[in-house]
Amino acid sequence: MFHVHVCGLQVSLVFPVTFFIVCGFLVVFPAYTSPELVGVDVAILVVGVIVYLVCIQWKSKPKFLLRFTSESVRGFKSGVAS
Repeated sequence: MFHVHVCGLQVSLVFPVTFFIVCGFLVVFPAYTSPELVGVDVAILVVGVIVYLVCIQWKSKPKFLLRFTSESVRGFKSGVAS
């Protein structure tokens, strides 16, 4: 019925395991050495997700929010253009 054609890049298992260990070190080490900085970074990330969900993803926004976002975009565009 369906023919699955496997044609991909085949590498040794050492490379993905090494990559995973290095990425884990890059994530864990800063959290250990300066947790307050990582906390600030996580807070900025959370605020960005909330702004995205409210301003972009939410399709049935109230009128005041639609006005606010359109005026904000208009003001941003005029500030960038000048």
